[in-house]
Amino acid sequence: MGAGWAAVGLRGSDESRGTILRMGQACVRLLVGIVGVLVAWPACAQTDARGLEDVLKGTQLVLRSYSADKVANYNWVDGKLVDTPAEVHTLGIFIASNVKVKGQKLSISGSRAALVRDTKNNKLGLTRKSAMEIEIDLNGADTAGVLPQLRDLLFFPDVASAIAGVPPQLTRSVPASVSRQVSVDPCNCQQFLRDGEWVKIAEHDSKMRLPTLIYSENPKYTDEAMAAKVIGAVRLMMLVDAKGKATDLWLTVSQGYGLDEAAEAAVKQYRFSPALYDNQPVGVELGIDVNFNIF
Repeated sequence: MGAGWAAVGLRGSDESRGTILRMGQACVRLLVGIVGVLVAWPACAQTDARGLEDVLKGTQLVLRSYSADKVANYNWVDGKLVDTPAEVHTLGIFIASNVKVKGQKLSISGSRAALVRDTKNNKLGLTRKSAMEIEIDLNGADTAGVLPQLRDLLFFPDVASAIAGVPPQLTRSVPASVSRQVSVDPCNCQQFLRDGEWVKIAEHDSKMRLPTLIYSENPKYTDEAMAAKVIGAVRLMMLVDAKGKATDLWLTVSQGYGLDEAAEAAVKQYRFSPALYDNQPVGVELGIDVNFNIF
């Protein structure tokens, strides 16, 4: 078997600019239906780890923090749950498998997958799953008082609420589309970030110049993915800021097997000539497909 190979494809901030989406077939085949994501919470005691596990286990949940990190960290401070800002975000589904409390540390083990939309039938589904941990430092708080609050503090009540909370500049790209048809942009516009504010302009404004990639890193094709013969694309949205740096990454299509993390690590090293509006550097959202193949 040959070595893994990753190719990069860039697209503008809104996927709908007449661009045909070219997703890895492996990803599309693994799309699965979501059964009314987030069912009613069982009415059972959650004052210990077993009770919380009974409530969460096997249920499809959406993290309020939108974290795509392998470990999402939280602290209980002054009666509130405070999250450590995620390095990478996603509109993803978390499925818990077990809950443990050891001393003042609570951990929820499970897996997460990116939530995607098939625009041919407007149905939501999931891409490949990756292992994920939620770790909470209780900082001396009484577990019997904290645990009953965690399901509502950690997770949205439903997918619609999670989608509604996606940053406005990403609503045309999250959830990601996985059909091969060309989508139509009802806005016919584009946007850029200047002085902390998003500015909308006409789609074909001649004053706008998109960023140009000037340095890239090749992502590692992981041994786990090689053994499973995984072929597909990891899709990321990012803000290319006015200095040409890739920031605020959102994982929109995942592949699992360590490829998501490999793609994220590589993209963080990218450097661009920044976008220009009226010859002034500005920030823009940019989409990227990191395609993994075996040859």
